[in-house]
Amino acid sequence: MKHPGPFDILCADISGGITTLVEASAGTGKTYAIVGLFLRLIAETDVGVENILVVTYTDAATQELKAKVRTALRRAADAFSN
Repeated sequence: MKHPGPFDILCADISGGITTLVEASAGTGKTYAIVGLFLRLIAETDVGVENILVVTYTDAATQELKAKVRTALRRAADAFSN
């Protein structure tokens, strides 16, 4: 199977019913990619936060991801309100 190439947050399909699996080694930007996809779903679609499921494997990763998503949403809201 051929590797699909680098993941591009801005080109990833976020249309309805799409599941995106982000799988890579440590330190490759998985959290960054997930936060970017989350933010795009909120900004570009009618999907609400309550309808997005993100799964990680550890409590520490979950806490880090929650904090980064909240920060990204806060920054985006501030940017759009100015």
